[in-house]
Amino acid sequence: DAQGLYVLRKHRHLARAYGEAPNAVAAARAHFETQLDRRVVGRLSARRYLVTDEFTAADLLLTSTLLWARSEGWLPDAPALREYVERNAARPACEALQQMKRDLPSGIAPVEIAPDGSVT
Repeated sequence: DAQGLYVLRKHRHLARAYGEAPNAVAAARAHFETQLDRRVVGRLSARRYLVTDEFTAADLLLTSTLLWARSEGWLPDAPALREYVERNAARPACEALQQMKRDLPSGIAPVEIAPDGSVT
């Protein structure tokens, strides 16, 4: 559920355009963490990938979202999430996606994330 991250971007990083809304950001973060805890952490604790026994587009999208969350300090300290992100971020498909984001004209990508997870 990357929606919470968009709320963060809109009301913290783009606050001059959309206005600051710290309560909305706090609620978005709580919802984001709840969804990860309820829907993702348990699943990744029991299996290597999100949907099947092989890496799929769902894993690419989730990894991208989790890298964004990590760059914002929103990635919960759950071993299953940490291991999943590290494993998948090193995959050529994930590296290519992050490079595509960095290659977009400034202002188009939701965030620009370096391979180490930092915002560039």
